[in-house]
Amino acid sequence: MTSVTESEPAPFPDAIVGDAIRWRIRLASGEVEESEQIAWRAWRAANPEHERIWQRLEAMESAFHKLNREAPGLASATLIKTDKDMRKISRRRMLKAVGGTSLGMLAAGWIGHHQGVFHHLKADYSAQGQPRHYTLQDNSQIWLNSGSAIELDFSGARRRVRLYSGEIHLAGAPDPRPLHVSVAGSLFTARDSRFFVRDGDHYTLLQVVQGQVEMRPRHGASPMQVNAGEAFRITDRDVQVLDSRMFDYSGWVDGMLSVRSMPLGEFLQELSRYFRGFLRCDPRLETQRISGVFQLQQLDLTLKTLARSAGGEVRYLTPWWATIQ
Repeated sequence: MTSVTESEPAPFPDAIVGDAIRWRIRLASGEVEESEQIAWRAWRAANPEHERIWQRLEAMESAFHKLNREAPGLASATLIKTDKDMRKISRRRMLKAVGGTSLGMLAAGWIGHHQGVFHHLKADYSAQGQPRHYTLQDNSQIWLNSGSAIELDFSGARRRVRLYSGEIHLAGAPDPRPLHVSVAGSLFTARDSRFFVRDGDHYTLLQVVQGQVEMRPRHGASPMQVNAGEAFRITDRDVQVLDSRMFDYSGWVDGMLSVRSMPLGEFLQELSRYFRGFLRCDPRLETQRISGVFQLQQLDLTLKTLARSAGGEVRYLTPWWATIQ
């Protein structure tokens, strides 16, 4: 596992990278309305991380322009190689908009370096664009959410799943060998249990649906048994207990999100994982409690329902920018 040092900045959150590149590609199209210009400027001002990543993108694109001028053959060869690799990920659609331009090289290089795309290239199983289900060689069942990648080591007395990125729902098959899931320094051990694991931005999340799972946190805390119905958030500093009754983190396996008395702001953070763009609500509505079961295939209807429940309405500034206000 590669550790982050002081000389190597931590990766930007995947959602912010995606937003920034989508904005960059949209602006590069040359067909941008004034309302989109306003939305883009508002996005940059909404969060210091947005502005920081935008400045990094512009700096990288400038470097690619220089490379293309000084060594066009090298730039072309680099783009072809990168483009071939990128065919395996969903953001390929996004890169088609900028094809053979330096922006295409920029996006491919940025995503590959900062967001672990090359994990997808060497993974045993991965999912892009939509969740995927696989039956493992021991008959365990595993679901990968979009943007997830895993590596398997099933040999001899060992059953091990390494989660590179994203989130999985795993139903272990009965087997005398323990089933290990490793992610970002944490280790989870079970046998025939059913549980969910997420590799988040600077945290790991575990929710046990059935059976028991032994949890060994990344920061060296003592191992503990996690029972069905329990959920924990693990960081480099501590382990936090979550209310698993409030939100079913693995509901996406069935194409829905089930929530009970959850603040709207928190629920929108979960929902934004399935929204291609920028999703937020008026700060005055963030603490409004939301309950219900929402279909992931009907995001527009979900947003309208949430808005009515919170006493607000949905406004689309662009197809990629929705606000409940």
